[in-house]
Amino acid sequence: SRLTSGALACPLVANVAPRAHAMVALIWRSALLAALLVVGANALKAERHSSKTVDVEAAYSAEESSLMAQLAVMGREILDLAAEPVEKEAAPAQNATAAQKAAPPVKTFAKNAAVSQNRTETLMAQHDALKNMLAHLKSSIKNMNKQEAEGKESAKKQIEKLQKRLASETQRLNQSGLSDFDHELLVNRTRTDEKELEYWTRRRDLQHGMFHSSLKMTHGLMSKANAVIEAYNTVLATGKLSPELAKQLEAVSTQLPKKH
Repeated sequence: SRLTSGALACPLVANVAPRAHAMVALIWRSALLAALLVVGANALKAERHSSKTVDVEAAYSAEESSLMAQLAVMGREILDLAAEPVEKEAAPAQNATAAQKAAPPVKTFAKNAAVSQNRTETLMAQHDALKNMLAHLKSSIKNMNKQEAEGKESAKKQIEKLQKRLASETQRLNQSGLSDFDHELLVNRTRTDEKELEYWTRRRDLQHGMFHSSLKMTHGLMSKANAVIEAYNTVLATGKLSPELAKQLEAVSTQLPKKH
């Protein structure tokens, strides 16, 4: 009976060790997989931030094209108006000075065409649209400054967090007595955190560059919009467009997309 019991006990004891090793290996692989999933989630989060930045850039670019096209149409409208038939200019008086005779004629719009009621209403509507555009551009600058400040603060926090985490991981890697699992896990985390730190640093540089480019573009559009508004103000108030103002408007129009 004792022999039988011993014979049965030995194989059972012999089977415990392989099963324990298999269980430890399974737990080790599961823990490593969980760690890699966390690493992958951080990478995916960074990728989503990158996509959002690209979307914002595309939105600004599309808005720039739209506003420039609108300015081109309105600038051309007032210049076309200046080219319409004008009232016959009176000959210089006999006693006019040489400077008065040599002065370039001022374009005065024909009463029955340029300053007709319908045309005036159209110009007023376009003038209001230009003022709304200018207000929108000013609001855009305010929003850009806000986004720049928020992006700078967010990137600063993320970079500081990653730097602290990397310092801790590097310190742990230099410690003795690490298991193979802990060492491999720390190596993977360190490698991923270094890439993520590189991404956030580069992303911040790109955001800052985009901010300055957008700010410069918006200020340029505001300058052009102000020039067109000045022409509209003059025409609506006096019915005239001086050669100097027409020349300035022509210069602005050449920098805008042509009307198709």
